[in-house]
Amino acid sequence: MSSIDRIKRVYKRAKSPAIFTKMVAEEVLVRAWSNSTFRSTSSILVREYQPGKWVFLVGCFNSGTTILQKILGSHPEISGLPREGVRFTELLSNLEENGHHMLWDENFHDYIEPEIADNLALQKIKKDWSIFWKSDSSVFLDKSIANTARIEWLNRVFPNAYFIGIYRNGYCVTEGLRRRAKPPEWYKQQNNSETYSYQTIANQWLVANQLIQDKFKSMPNSLSIRFEDLVANPFEAINSCLEFLELESNLLTQNGSMIKMGDKEFEIHDPNPASLERLGEKGKLESKLILEPMMRQLGYEV
Repeated sequence: MSSIDRIKRVYKRAKSPAIFTKMVAEEVLVRAWSNSTFRSTSSILVREYQPGKWVFLVGCFNSGTTILQKILGSHPEISGLPREGVRFTELLSNLEENGHHMLWDENFHDYIEPEIADNLALQKIKKDWSIFWKSDSSVFLDKSIANTARIEWLNRVFPNAYFIGIYRNGYCVTEGLRRRAKPPEWYKQQNNSETYSYQTIANQWLVANQLIQDKFKSMPNSLSIRFEDLVANPFEAINSCLEFLELESNLLTQNGSMIKMGDKEFEIHDPNPASLERLGEKGKLESKLILEPMMRQLGYEV
């Protein structure tokens, strides 16, 4: 999306000129800080912060991580990055190598850890992210899909790291991700297709969720929730996250499909029925063998 198109979208969402100005200023900062050259020359002016907790929100693409990030990030005790943290540091790959989009490269394990010592990587990443720190917060939240693959490294390197994993029905994820992801030209030519196959997308869901299942088993500082539970009872799901992080929940209220954190409101709706309808019998049949064993483990009826 171009800067002009994004500004137009921001203008439609803004409820007042003051909010629009604030949103544009944030977008300018995001665009500038995403540039590694600008970031490296400007970081000397940024103070490095040490939060009480580092919180990493993980899950597969198209699983509800963004809406959960926005709601939690509205809590006054939580500082959050406006985009995925991997966008603001060159040390962490988004794992979408070889031209992939919203899909990890098959050799993603080669890109999980930085190529420098852990203590140096931590210092550099903290510096890269600190510009988005709110001075009165005690928790720093990052939502990067690629961090699902580096849970073990993050837990080892970041002091007092906490993890929230979110699952969503594999069929719905497969439909939405296949529709949104844009494969590279070499993939299109090799597979004679303009889209990723259902099996390829389903495997991305399987790998991401298997990583969460495996790594969270031995981590007391981890919490798993289902997107469907967030949709059905957002107050309870968000409150469970706040309790897990030992944060006050008195700012959280719900009115019908609207969930409110302080002065910010979010509408929660269920996109799953439409996703399943678009998937159809063909999509379900082609992804079934990959998805259903893990879906059963996660408590989904199949």
